[in-house]
Amino acid sequence: MPDELTKIKIHQSLTRPILVCGAERNNVIILGCVSACTFAVGKDAFSLVGSIIIWAIGIRLLRQAAKHDSQMTAVYQQYMKYLSKDHYSATETINAPVPPVKKFKM
Repeated sequence: MPDELTKIKIHQSLTRPILVCGAERNNVIILGCVSACTFAVGKDAFSLVGSIIIWAIGIRLLRQAAKHDSQMTAVYQQYMKYLSKDHYSATETINAPVPPVKKFKM
């Protein structure tokens, strides 16, 4: 009995990214708000055409980005958070400062 492996089924909805119209959900919501605001500001035919053009071009670009990496926004946010922190570089130089060491008392 202990030699057998246990198999656990994982539902697909737990591993697939959340996409709306083939793009990341948060980005589609923001794009929809920008398009709606573009129409709401003018409330005429030109602003309607402009908002439709913004939506069409934006959703096309977001879908292409999602095909490349479906979690691109989260990866970019994590990357920017990493850049803002102080850290040691991957390769230190010979003149790198020595980290402080606590002395052990007996």
